[in-house]
Amino acid sequence: MTARTQADDAASKSGEDDDRLAGLAALLSRAAPGHERLAPVERWTPPECGAIDMRIDANGGWHYMGSPIGREALVRLFSTVLMREGDRYLLVTPAEKLEIAVDDVPFLGVEMHVSGTGAGQRIVLRTNLGDVVEAGPEHRLRAARGEPSCPMSTCGVGWTPG
Repeated sequence: MTARTQADDAASKSGEDDDRLAGLAALLSRAAPGHERLAPVERWTPPECGAIDMRIDANGGWHYMGSPIGREALVRLFSTVLMREGDRYLLVTPAEKLEIAVDDVPFLGVEMHVSGTGAGQRIVLRTNLGDVVEAGPEHRLRAARGEPSCPMSTCGVGWTPG
């Protein structure tokens, strides 16, 4: 390989890296304010207080006593204290732990950024609530397709809190 070919390859790779970084930066710019500050629910050990009539439907909509929760800020607040224990989903505060129903997955991916290949591949998602998460053991992905070709926000691409 000549020095010119190596330089061309390096410039091409640098351009691809710049494009990938620009895509990730664009995804992060659309994240909800405060998305990186989640409550430390894994450190809290409150008593379990039973179930509450709250449900997250298959489209990611939150409901209380059968009615949609219309305040986005309230849904975001609830989402920050949601955790999974086995097959159950719980809202956890320092004072109490309440079980809620989740029809499918609690969060849907609405935007995705992929970088790298093979074992070094990274997948970063922005959720329907504006959080940004990297797929991995703590944020397992599940993809399902309802229509032959559907946008990501309606295909059931979702993640489940660890």
